[in-house]
Amino acid sequence: MDDRVKEIAVLKSVLAELMNKSGGEVYYVPNEGNAGDALIAAGMWCLFSKVGLIPKIIRTEDICPGMHVMYSGGGNFVDGYSECKNFLLKCLEVGAAEVVVLPHTIRSNLDVLGKLDERFTLFCREYKSYDWALQHAPGARKYLADDLAFSLDLEWLEREVSGSEVWAKYVGHLAMSPKQMIKYVLWYIKKKRVVPTLNGALEIYRVDCEATAEKKGVPALDLSNLYGSKYMSRAEALIITWQFLSVLKKAKIIATNRLHVSVGGALLGVKVLLNDNSYGKNGDIYDKTLAERFDVEMIRG
Repeated sequence: MDDRVKEIAVLKSVLAELMNKSGGEVYYVPNEGNAGDALIAAGMWCLFSKVGLIPKIIRTEDICPGMHVMYSGGGNFVDGYSECKNFLLKCLEVGAAEVVVLPHTIRSNLDVLGKLDERFTLFCREYKSYDWALQHAPGARKYLADDLAFSLDLEWLEREVSGSEVWAKYVGHLAMSPKQMIKYVLWYIKKKRVVPTLNGALEIYRVDCEATAEKKGVPALDLSNLYGSKYMSRAEALIITWQFLSVLKKAKIIATNRLHVSVGGALLGVKVLLNDNSYGKNGDIYDKTLAERFDVEMIRG
């Protein structure tokens, strides 16, 4: 059994343990983010479907004493972001029974990490985060596991979005939020402008706080940044992911410093040239997962 098979087995085991201890009452707090974060969420829902887990989606402020609760995977537990940190502080404050942070990049946050005890399980999506957690979160359980976007089965996604049920749920979700409806309409229009050149090359570079001076993006072409959501709907995560991938699959080669543009391209079998982001997470995920399994070249320096 190779390391990745062992890692996914541990992740499934922890989820099964959470279901058993909670009597099936498992709660899930999504990670607010961009269209790339939808890909993580879609991979997570795919994994949940395989283990028979149907959690109830809540917000951090809804966490109550005794809850068995998870936080979505992502890159949120680092300087510059506060959602995952606030989630853990809320769990500590109210006395949650069991807490699982799904595969994340973990940096800094020493004040929080040091307070975590055996109720908390941290899944780290690359080696540096795992080493950081080992050093600074001695009381928590810590494991390695690939970014959840790699758990996405593209055939499963196609089946899910080809039926009317997912679309009906998403339309119902949008009907309750005119602001999100506007975001979706703008996304639907703007993403059509992100197209490869005549030779099939697609360049997508960041324009947000993780951008680098070496690779400055064009706002209209930063595909991930064209959509944002709290992802309180499973249907939304699946549909946005499907549309996100539909843009990437038109390319023959993708150049990017967007991690989940590279992951999406890799899952589709597209050649990817990957540059790093501002704090190195792209290189870390490349070393952990992308290097040996996919047609991705890391551009360093």
